[in-house]
Amino acid sequence: MRSKVRNLCKTAFILTAILGSASVTMGLNTNQVKADSKTPSKIDSKTPFPDGTKQGLLLSPDTDDTPVSVQYTGDTGKNVTLKTIKAGGGTYASFNQKYGSQLASFSMATGDSELSGISLTAQYGVVGETTSGDPVTAKVEISNMKRAVSWQQGNINTSQYAPGIEFSNNLYSGFDSKGIQSMNFKITFTNQKTNKDIEFNKDAYLCWNSLNPNATNQYGNGHAVEAVAYLNNDGNNDSYITKDSVIEQYKSPIDSSLTLTGGVATPNQSYDTIVAEDALGAPGFNKHSVSYPLTGTTQDFSVNSFNPSLFNASPALSKSNGQDYWFAPSTATVFTPTPDKPTKKVVDPDTKADMDKQQVKDGQKLQYQVSQKVNYLGKDTLERYTSMDWKDKLPAQFTYKSAYLVDAKGNKVTADTFKADSKSDSNSSSSSNASSSSSSSNSSSSSSSNNNSSSDNSKTADWAGTATFDKATNTVDYSASSDFLKAMPMNGETYTLVIDGVVDSGGKTSTLTNTGDVIIDGNSQETNTVTDNTVPPIASKLSKTVTDTSGKTGTTGNVEAGKDYAYTLTADITDKYTINSIDISDPLAAVQNYKDTTVTCDGKDVTSDGTLAFDKATNTVDWKAKSPKYFSGKKLSMKITVQLKKDADLSKYIGSDGKISIPNVASLDVDGTKTPSNSTSVTPPTVQPTAHKFVQLTGDTPMATAASDNASESKNTNSSSDKTSGSDNNSTSTSSSKDSDDSQSTSTSSNKNDSASSDASSSTKTSNSDSTSTK
Repeated sequence: MRSKVRNLCKTAFILTAILGSASVTMGLNTNQVKADSKTPSKIDSKTPFPDGTKQGLLLSPDTDDTPVSVQYTGDTGKNVTLKTIKAGGGTYASFNQKYGSQLASFSMATGDSELSGISLTAQYGVVGETTSGDPVTAKVEISNMKRAVSWQQGNINTSQYAPGIEFSNNLYSGFDSKGIQSMNFKITFTNQKTNKDIEFNKDAYLCWNSLNPNATNQYGNGHAVEAVAYLNNDGNNDSYITKDSVIEQYKSPIDSSLTLTGGVATPNQSYDTIVAEDALGAPGFNKHSVSYPLTGTTQDFSVNSFNPSLFNASPALSKSNGQDYWFAPSTATVFTPTPDKPTKKVVDPDTKADMDKQQVKDGQKLQYQVSQKVNYLGKDTLERYTSMDWKDKLPAQFTYKSAYLVDAKGNKVTADTFKADSKSDSNSSSSSNASSSSSSSNSSSSSSSNNNSSSDNSKTADWAGTATFDKATNTVDYSASSDFLKAMPMNGETYTLVIDGVVDSGGKTSTLTNTGDVIIDGNSQETNTVTDNTVPPIASKLSKTVTDTSGKTGTTGNVEAGKDYAYTLTADITDKYTINSIDISDPLAAVQNYKDTTVTCDGKDVTSDGTLAFDKATNTVDWKAKSPKYFSGKKLSMKITVQLKKDADLSKYIGSDGKISIPNVASLDVDGTKTPSNSTSVTPPTVQPTAHKFVQLTGDTPMATAASDNASESKNTNSSSDKTSGSDNNSTSTSSSKDSDDSQSTSTSSNKNDSASSDASSSTKTSNSDSTSTK
């Protein structure tokens, strides 16, 4: 603590406890208490709480501005004046200006005998909460006050200040004393929910911070020696300091019955070093702290700030030093609290849906999120983190893309992140309340950002840190930058490492298991485990049916030239997460005329969701999806309407059985994998042959009679053909079948001469396309 330097006089005490509650009589007989005389145990910096215990009581920097009620006793000479001060008008200390305060001033004429008989009691509203969330109130009693040398010698500047104590309405913001070198400080915490005082049984830790040693300042003057004693101690209580602490034990220069623990009386540090260390969160801050395990419902301490001259040490304080010192309670100790265990989630980066224990597909984007809640500077920890790393060995079936840090709102952490969130009543002011540095180390760094976002690089650096990816082990390691560690508020906020990537199981059934680690100052904690399952994607398939001119549907059908019939292609699309192309095509037979196509999905017309084309040269219908991924795992139906040409040559479609069958096979192409449909066929109608029988009369010429009959039949047939086939009709008369491009006709005649009779020829007639005639 420092005189005449705002924000350099912050002795902070810390309460940490697993709380019990019992009602007992408050207060101790001062004559029965014993001062702490056991040598403090020295611990390493960053030593975790014993047995992993954590704070049971956290004093809050943000409470209601409920006026603290201050009363005094023992002032028979009317030497105490009480005054209410509005928020922002604090007289002595750099309180959090969000809160008002109560000032108890003493008369300059008050002597040691009168002052020692005055007691002040400050009753606070809610000051924090228990680990179970119960609100906690506090009562502070100050007694046995001793005047400082500056007051005794009349050196206090009465035109600006009078000796006294000012209490902020917020206990975390603390109280300021001026002109007082020693006092008894007693505090009692009460569970507001149960209305019972909270009793401790060495399961809580109270810490006095910023116990600075004597040092020579820039003006050649000394610095007050600050020290405390735990009056509850029965000789069995331990106390704790760091191994590199600047604290030692000595007898009180004004009360030899007290063994004090505090800053050394003989200068052993430079003034500049003390100033650098004497800021909450600064490296070395806990070197000036001592922590005690607590007992009972009231905690009694002797709090002191001595002029080095009382130790016969030099240099002494200047005569103008009124020993104006700030005492601010918070909840942190020389022990380093273990941060909350980090948590892990796996989500869909687009929908933010929780994907833990879900089935995922190859090509699907996944996002692993590793979240770490940090400690509260001054509330449960004294120093900032020196290192903070996220490490995650990714599943073999996960292809890493990028990693970056976000805040609780999901915004990427940048140099400007904390500027927008800084508030005068946030931890930035709290830090200054519990710090003795005039410049807070919580200010945002102005370091420029170096952002390399390419996922192909083994390292990706930005302002908040550097992501290093090891392809050999599929491990990503994100190391927070020094700028980030200095700038983050450390008020219990949460930071999350976001890891983006894609599932790639190689089309195999597998389980993606992932657990991460967060390492803070060398102490590693593992996250929970998340899992996902993959199964091979369903293969695409294509089926085909034909609805003939009669309305019947199957794989075969009967059709008539010039009348509509339709092919229906049903495509079951693979359920791959990412599909880059879908192409359905159907090469029609040359004897078919294409009419139109409709594509549907789930009963909805999606023809326009693709590119529909007809190639006249190849007589092929083709539809390509514009957004293939949309149809993953869905069923597409493609209806193609056609007609059989009236003038078609069907000769090449005659099978060995003499029947006509026009086949058709369609094709589905998904990402280059082609799947044919089943085969369908259509058959045009066939005219059955007719037989003509006659009797030869005596004297007739058989062949002439037959020729005459055939000529008559031919005339009748041609007459019929003229009505149906038009000018494009092609006809052929032969003793065997003959193929042509657009028509097919077959006429077979046989003569049988058995003395007086002859069989007439038989004819077969088949129609196709626009018209077909047969003799």
